[in-house]
Order: sequence, then C-alpha cells, then structure tokens
Amino acid sequence: AMLLNWMALRNQEPQVRPWVDRLILRFLPADVVNDEYELTAELPVRTFFRQPMPLRLHVGYWPLDTGGAEEIRIQLALSRGAGRILASREVGWPAGEVRRQSLELPTDGLGDGVYSLRVRSSLDGQGWTERVLTVRLCGQAHAAELAWRDEQPAAWARAQRVNERLRGFVGNYAVMPRNDDEEATVDIDELVRLCREAGLDTFDWTLSRRYEDFVEFLDVADEEGIDVWATLSSPRSMATAHDGGYPPHYTDYHAWAEELARLSLAHPSLVAWVIDDFDGDTGGVLTQGYVAEMVAKQRAINPELAFVPVIYTEFIRHTPDWMLRWGRHTDGIMWPYRPLEQTDDLAEEAADARACVGPNHGLYINVYCTSTSWHRQPPTGDYVASAMRIAGPLTDGMRLYCLPWSETDSRHRAAVQVIHRWEAG
Repeated sequence: AMLLNWMALRNQEPQVRPWVDRLILRFLPADVVNDEYELTAELPVRTFFRQPMPLRLHVGYWPLDTGGAEEIRIQLALSRGAGRILASREVGWPAGEVRRQSLELPTDGLGDGVYSLRVRSSLDGQGWTERVLTVRLCGQAHAAELAWRDEQPAAWARAQRVNERLRGFVGNYAVMPRNDDEEATVDIDELVRLCREAGLDTFDWTLSRRYEDFVEFLDVADEEGIDVWATLSSPRSMATAHDGGYPPHYTDYHAWAEELARLSLAHPSLVAWVIDDFDGDTGGVLTQGYVAEMVAKQRAINPELAFVPVIYTEFIRHTPDWMLRWGRHTDGIMWPYRPLEQTDDLAEEAADARACVGPNHGLYINVYCTSTSWHRQPPTGDYVASAMRIAGPLTDGMRLYCLPWSETDSRHRAAVQVIHRWEAG
C-alpha cells in the first residue's frame, strides 16, 4: 500500500517528491529502488519533423538515490538505419533531483526519411541507460510543395479549388439498399432518402457494383445535390476478390480514369475517385510512371475531378517522402484509422498523416463502422461517435465505412447524433 501511495504521490507537485523519496528509502535499500533508474524520452504528439527546424523531445530521469553522483549526462544521436550518426548532441545538468528537460537536435541538411534517435543517460558517465525512438523527417516534401506554389501557380490554384470543393464532406460508403428484382439492382430513391435522413451530403460508390446503377445514381444525385465519390478496387483485389476486375474497364485504370473524367463533366455530382489500398501496390501495377500518366489523362478531360488514393498509417510512417514522389499526381489521401477498439491514438496518427500530406493536399479520414479482416467484431456506437468527434477538426472530410442504415443500430444512431450536432453549430 505504501509503494502504491508513493507511485501516486510522485506524479504530484515537485515539492512532494523529495519527501516521499526519503520516506521510502527508510524501508528499502537504494540499490533496490534505484536499480537501473528510469530514463524517459518522449517526442511531442507528432513523430514527423520538418527540417531544417530542429527535432524536439522531452527527456527525464527518475532516480530515488543518485549515490553521490554529481551530474546527469544525456546523449542524443540520430542515424538512418544502421548507418553512421548524422546528428548528435550531449548535455548535462546537476544530479540529485528529479529532472525533466526539453532538448533540441539540429536537422539542417538531412534528407526526408525514417531515422533512429538513440537517447542515452548516465550518472557521472557510469552505467548508461538507453532508449531508441523512431522519427521521420519530411521537410523536403514540404519545401517542394511550397516551391510548386511559386513555380506553377495555375496547378497550385487548381489544387486549392479541388480541396475547397471537397472540404467538410461527410459520407457513407458502399452500403446500398436493393430492389426486389432478378438482378438485385440498387434502390436509388431509397439510397438518396437514407442519405438525406442521416444528414450525409456525400455517398462513395464502390464500382464493383452494377455500373448501370452507378450512372443512374449520378443522374439523381445531380438533381438532389448529393456529392458522389467512386472507388475502384486495388489491383490485388481485382485479381483475387473480383476474378480479374469488373466492367466496363476491368483492370485498365487508365480507361477508368478517362471514363470517370467524362462522367464528371456530364454529372457535376461526381467530384472524386479513389483507388482502394493504393499503398499496397505502388511497386506493382501502380508504379509512379503509370499513375502519373493515368492522372494526366483524367485531368486532360476534367482537371477539377479529384483523385484520392487510400493510404494507411503504416505506409505513411515508413514513407515520409511519399508526397515528394506522388503528391503532384494526387489531391490528398483517404486515410483509414485502423484501431476499432479505441480512439486514444487517433489524434497522434492524424497529426502524422497531416504532416505527411503537406500544405496543399486534403486529408480525408475513413472511419470504420463495420468489422474488418483484422477486427472481427464490429465497432460500437460509442467508438464511431468518438472517432468522428476527434477526427472532425483534424481532417478535411470523413468517409463512414459501411455505416448501417438501420435506425435501431447503435452505430447509425451515434453517427447521426454527431452529424446533427455539427449541423447545429
């Protein structure tokens, strides 16, 4: 009980800590309570840093007894993989008290990428304790975006128009009511009614469904003022889940790009198109050259139609220079938040995604409202509401992934309540 009280009190005011430490040392020897004292090393919320701004972190050590040591030494070393140290710093301060310091490490001259930050601490240079953190630098991509603004003002202005057109949307994905007919066609009127009653201004249509229904839906969406996104499966999914693709263009993404561009000219409701799980195929069919040509063909027909690939957190964190290589060919990313049991990490992951996306691209979140291959149980209504509330101010738009239409479903009720609160201001 005394140890538990000690742990609680050490998190309180600094004046309390020395008194509690002296008290506990009366009952336990110093070599027990101070064996390998704790070193803390914490990055701010973001793990992305834009060089040449310095890398910032918080370090601290928490010994009960310094054993007569006079100084705490902290060493910082930044390296790329197992390579040589590219930036380093060593600092010290008097030992004997609980300390926490904010430190900076220069990043000027370093390229975009993933780095290892080694943090070491020691009392009087004896018995070093070590922590290793992962940091990501993305300043080159950010600078390239700003250079684009100055060098190609027309392209920059186009991107701004597209982003502004999409900003703030809330839509459902893929869940379509069916008619009771032989081909199980989509009940277009009922789909529009459901969107309206839920307060949704957008619907994302998966193109694996009947293409004729999609075109019919565009006709109605034009009249009703509902924005439409269109999603294509990834090449891998085309080959496995869809037996080589679906009509009319199967796996010919160039033909799909031109088809959707022509449709968007005839139907102002069609504002964006998506390739699902894009990051899983950037070295296969969807090479940089293939995508550049694909988007160029689409923009030659209608430059105002947005192309938004699906990119996951894991890929974002391992590829800080993604926008440097792909940004000119995209108008943002559809970013799925994958944990379905908690939203504790959502703000941090959103900050990483925003840093990666840069200043001229949209960040659109995919909020899962159904079970997935990695989470067999569907999320709760509380989860859906929490994810929406947190992501709302941090992203530029929101796709609710397979939100049930049933008003008796807790996920539906939770989403609609959040939407109505937003509508009420």
